[in-house]
Amino acid sequence: HTLKKGAVKLPGINAEEWLVKGKQVINRPEEKWVSGYRFAFYANEDVADLRHPVFSVELINTGMETKNYTDSQLVDLWDRITRTFRYRPGAF
Repeated sequence: HTLKKGAVKLPGINAEEWLVKGKQVINRPEEKWVSGYRFAFYANEDVADLRHPVFSVELINTGMETKNYTDSQLVDLWDRITRTFRYRPGAF
């Protein structure tokens, strides 16, 4: 199930993201199906050069339950992190 997908515009960074939710089994004493999340962010894949490096960020909760957060809270947390990305001149 896609929670969010599309282009992300940041200063000097062309990026895309895809946030999905599905079911995963957790192997404990009994098998238990829980929500699994995979959030992906890819930047500058089509304009890479020395000033615009390609980078990616992924968040995956393999084998872990997310009891304390709703889907919207996880998306909000993701947005708060990924929307802060900036290039520092001369940093690479």
